[in-house]
Amino acid sequence: MKQFADWHNIPFHWVDFKDQPKEKAFAEVEKLIEAYQADLTVLARFMQIIPDHLCKKLAGKAINIHHSFLPSFAGAKPYLQAYNRGVKLIGATCHYVTSDLDEGPIIEQEVMRISHSDTSADMVRKGKNCEKTALANGVRYHLEDRVIIHKSKTVVFAWCLSILSATAKQTATEIEFYKRLIPLFQIWGINKPSNLLRR
Repeated sequence: MKQFADWHNIPFHWVDFKDQPKEKAFAEVEKLIEAYQADLTVLARFMQIIPDHLCKKLAGKAINIHHSFLPSFAGAKPYLQAYNRGVKLIGATCHYVTSDLDEGPIIEQEVMRISHSDTSADMVRKGKNCEKTALANGVRYHLEDRVIIHKSKTVVFAWCLSILSATAKQTATEIEFYKRLIPLFQIWGINKPSNLLRR
């Protein structure tokens, strides 16, 4: 991994989770996130349970990819679970990290059809393609400011929310478009959408 980071001129840090207490390792991770003022933390293949205090600190700023079409087959070895159940679709879920393992608000999901001829190894291979697509889309939606988190769900827009920010430069068209969204936010139970859109 370091060689890829070096090639892109990105700082690389390795935190030991094996030979030191996890509390100390997570303290190092937290310090690095603060030092770099990270806008987003991606937990792809991290395979560690984040402490509650760090989940709260990173709320809405940490994304995980789970190799399953959640809420099905949460936890370890989801492809084997899916194979044993004889499912016809497998997938991956990109979601925000919460203190409830694999239960954060879902940003994106990708699925792929499989057949009885697929082995568990085929499912892993196809599932990894789903993971890459779901994670790439989820990260892009987040960074483009297209996601609103509401309770345990998300609303993902087809366009960037920053155009709706309340500034003096808004055009009449943008203001009219924003006014049309307000009833939708009220239906979703969001009483002050302008606060959510002003980031």
